[in-house]
Amino acid sequence: MLPNDKNFEIFDIWYDLACSCGWCYAFENIVFVCEKPCELNINLEGQLHKDGGMALKYSDGYGLYMLNGVRVPEYLVKTPESELSLDFFKKEQNADVRAEFIRKYGISRMVKMGKVIDSYKNYKDKWWVKSEYELIDMASIFSSVDYAPHILMRNQTLKDLFHLEGVDPKCKTLQEAIDWRENNRNERYKIISIS
Repeated sequence: MLPNDKNFEIFDIWYDLACSCGWCYAFENIVFVCEKPCELNINLEGQLHKDGGMALKYSDGYGLYMLNGVRVPEYLVKTPESELSLDFFKKEQNADVRAEFIRKYGISRMVKMGKVIDSYKNYKDKWWVKSEYELIDMASIFSSVDYAPHILMRNQTLKDLFHLEGVDPKCKTLQEAIDWRENNRNERYKIISIS
């Protein structure tokens, strides 16, 4: 491409635009342009993250509350760990947000409120031993139940991240809880043949 080529001039204009603003969508009769954020915070893994404020913030006040790449409610970001309420954890449905709550609240602090019912240590040749699965009764944080089994598991991708996931109250052993979890997952995600 020669320097005096018309396409090069257009590219030069687009390049200057990209350097001076954020998102830009050009259509035939209209262009949507968004300024660059005034604040961008990431963790060591390159994920959007900021405890205490917006991880991504624009000058008009809009932004995203993110912990370790997970979009979370403002409450979870702005509330100090010592003031976090378990009511938030009890009501939250999103597993990733719950995992970030546990990470901030402190997994050892959370698990101390429960009672270990069964542990990976009781099993030798199961695939889930690497994830250090434990079945924990968390009824102490729920006022309306006598037994609230949860599986505690180490995330194999992010070693410092643990998940605490509720299972059916009929589960009395770790094996029953894992079987229930797998069967429940299979019921939610059915394979449909389209051929």
